[in-house]
Amino acid sequence: EVQGSSMSVRSFAAPCECTVGAHGVIAAPLNVLPALREDPGGSVRRPIPPRFLRHADEQTVVGLAAVLRAMDEGALRETCLDEWGVVAAPMFPGRLGGAATFRRYQQGGTAAISPHIIPQNSLHSVSSAISISLTMRGPNFGIGGGPEALGEGLTVAMTLLDSAALPGLWLVLTQWAPEPVPDGQGSTRTETICLAVALALFTSPAPAAAQ
Repeated sequence: EVQGSSMSVRSFAAPCECTVGAHGVIAAPLNVLPALREDPGGSVRRPIPPRFLRHADEQTVVGLAAVLRAMDEGALRETCLDEWGVVAAPMFPGRLGGAATFRRYQQGGTAAISPHIIPQNSLHSVSSAISISLTMRGPNFGIGGGPEALGEGLTVAMTLLDSAALPGLWLVLTQWAPEPVPDGQGSTRTETICLAVALALFTSPAPAAAQ
């Protein structure tokens, strides 16, 4: 259930309630993704290192961009995020990069495979990249990965807020719409949009401002 700025998830037996302090939304067509990869945005207090997303999966790119868009919004503008956690729930991440890797392996063997494929195209890649780039020290997890990613991500996020001593948590939901058909070259044969929603969640009282 979502009512105003408060979210309560009951259908997954998670009794915790929390506040949505800020949100960021990204909808990036294929032709926008290269520029977003080079410059996902950011704030003065958290500049993203140059070319940090060079090898990242597209869902990582839009997920980080959505978080950056939300960081300077409302209640988070003066909030210290150092101890926050990240729960990312991507849907079918890494398919484009994985298909390209299989093609390269068939053509050139192991020497043609990039070592970046595993850390950049796995279930935990989205949450890890967000946590590292923003130097957050809280837990980070990749959740779901399939068609139930939304519900599974919500459940884990609410459970962490209810049981861990976290000042706040990013819940990042990403997917393609429609699901792409990989072309084996790292892109897709079909037109599609990469989507991300980042929600800044915290239990009451509101998170403390940065000192």
